[in-house]
Amino acid sequence: MRGILHLFLIVTTFAVVVQCQGGGGSRSSRSSSFSRSRRSISSYRSSSPCTGDACPPEHSPTIGYAIIGTAGIVFLFIVYKAITSGTPSQSNTAYVNLPSTDNQNVDGNPFESGLWSSRYYQYKSWHGPFHFRLLFDPEVPRVTGNGIDDVGEYEIEGMYSRKTNRMGLIKNYREGTGDRTQNLGHNVTIQVAWNETQQQFEGKWFVKTSKYSGEDKFELKSEQNIKIKDY
Repeated sequence: MRGILHLFLIVTTFAVVVQCQGGGGSRSSRSSSFSRSRRSISSYRSSSPCTGDACPPEHSPTIGYAIIGTAGIVFLFIVYKAITSGTPSQSNTAYVNLPSTDNQNVDGNPFESGLWSSRYYQYKSWHGPFHFRLLFDPEVPRVTGNGIDDVGEYEIEGMYSRKTNRMGLIKNYREGTGDRTQNLGHNVTIQVAWNETQQQFEGKWFVKTSKYSGEDKFELKSEQNIKIKDY
């Protein structure tokens, strides 16, 4: 669906450009003959050009095409954002396997089982950090975990790669726990990559439900020397 909308926007934009821009090339002989005929008829009707307030205003159809085309592009962009908001551009599998030259020189193993903390940005403010546990299985490789935040209790499952130092996670909230207005028993997609300088994973979260859709920043880091906070 995302690819189809991309193609539709490109085609529409190209059509508007073609309608609005004068290429400066020659037109067909039929068009030229028609234009000369119109000029001849106009000259026959009036030997002098019309001047003054009594003359009817001249309208260019090109301006109309431009206005309609621009409005169409804006409308399609709004629809596109509404459909794709809260949905990552690629699956967790594709994201985790995406090559990255920024993550090649990493000291140690950033995927350590144990206590972790995370925070997310939503409604123009940071939420967290919240502490939880992650277990990494290097044979699969697969990651699982569970915890609680200001929305409710949740379980985590996903995948990771030591080659790219990326993680793709699905956070599944348990309906009926925590904040009843925010917890719909929904899933949150999380895609993060290792930042060697900050010593943490950074990326985005994505949510799409029947009542809300959105996406924003997400940070995840290992916290092996602190106690879990009760909420």
